Amino acid sequence: MASSFRKFIKGIRIVPETTSSVNEKGDIEVISATGKLNYHNGTNSSPVVTETHSATLTNKTFDAEGTGNSLTNIKDSNIKTGAAISRAKLASGTASRVIVNDVSGVLSELTLSSAQVILGNATGVPTATSVSGEVTISNTGVTTVGTVANSVISSLLQTQMQSLAVASTITVSKSFVRLNSGSGTIDGVTAGSNGQHLVLSNLTGAAVTIQNESGSATAVNRIITGAGGAVALNNGASLFLIYNSTDSRWYVVGGSGSGTSTINVSGSGAGVAAGKPVYLDSSGNAQLIDAANDAKIEFAGIALDTARVQVGGEITITGASFTKGQAVFVDALTPGAYTQTAPSTAGTWVVPVGIATAADKLIINGAGGATAVKITSEVDQMVYASVLSTSTSTTLTNGNSIVLVNASGASRTITLPSPTSGKIFNIKKTDSSANTVVISAPSGTIDGSASKTLTTQYQSLTITSDGTNFFII
Repeated sequence: MASSFRKFIKGIRIVPETTSSVNEKGDIEVISATGKLNYHNGTNSSPVVTETHSATLTNKTFDAEGTGNSLTNIKDSNIKTGAAISRAKLASGTASRVIVNDVSGVLSELTLSSAQVILGNATGVPTATSVSGEVTISNTGVTTVGTVANSVISSLLQTQMQSLAVASTITVSKSFVRLNSGSGTIDGVTAGSNGQHLVLSNLTGAAVTIQNESGSATAVNRIITGAGGAVALNNGASLFLIYNSTDSRWYVVGGSGSGTSTINVSGSGAGVAAGKPVYLDSSGNAQLIDAANDAKIEFAGIALDTARVQVGGEITITGASFTKGQAVFVDALTPGAYTQTAPSTAGTWVVPVGIATAADKLIINGAGGATAVKITSEVDQMVYASVLSTSTSTTLTNGNSIVLVNASGASRTITLPSPTSGKIFNIKKTDSSANTVVISAPSGTIDGSASKTLTTQYQSLTITSDGTNFFII
């Protein structure tokens, strides 16, 4: 049952009728079953939304750009799965916001000006022509602020890379910085926004020093390493930093492959330079290790320069020629020099500084001075604990320690080498013949005599020297 009138006649009360032939363009009618007012366009009729009624708009275009037109109070729950928003233009202000929950459609050709598009659990791909506001994809926790031109917003989830040369202060514009050239020290990084992440990866071919809260960098660009001093970023290693705007500093919060630690020293003594093994004196100054001086053998680390000492991890020693895989010691004769032959002279120290990983690299011995061992006369015997068995007359060298002589064929003469202070020889006659074993001094005397003689089986002498003469002990 319907009532009708034609051509928008005003002031007429519409009375329901049993039948209706409303079917021309411009006709309006009231449907008695629903009480809704319908408008006829000549082919179909559609409801007119009133103050007390609502209707589903299907296949309709809303011109929000028209003069005086606006679309307000659309709740995020009203944008259903599969919905799409196309050619959206949002003005500035926090109220200019599109919130889409569980959407599988797309947002395309967005023009945002300090506005927001927030997608929760979105499976569609939001695309943008111009974004100068904020786009938040909440289920990933990623917020991107900036300008995006002709790109897919989801690509912002990928880390953007930037290649830079090492400099006192590096200027970054991406979240991943590849240091690909230069050398030396980085004092700072251009200040970031609060919570900004940065990965520094060293691919320069040499270690780069990351300075701690010092250097030439402006205060807001400085770095807190967390190590109490500078850190060495080895080639191939990376550091992860986060900017804290409250403190106006970058903080190192992680890393890979560096394994190094560095300390600052109060100063340095004579001869201290990059690559030299050092100990720390009572004033905190770095001094060259002297393996012949009991007070100067507490290995602390290897100098990076006159103000810093690396105490752990791998380090490059310019000009070194190590054999990979072998231990490296402080040379007993030259303070600050290296050797891969353990010192053996009595009175000196064996100071291990690390293991060679390449001709010019070593892993620093983190145990430091606790592993240093002094060569005493007793230890010296163990160092020279080589056994020589002979049945002929023989001239010894300092490489011999224990000498077993079989004189069954004839009497034999064992000639000592030139006197060496602290060197010990143990010489024994092993046969039961009447032949003798004569021990002869090449210079000086043996307990005042030119020689000593062994006459019976298993008789032996232990002989040492003061550097001039030999003595039986």
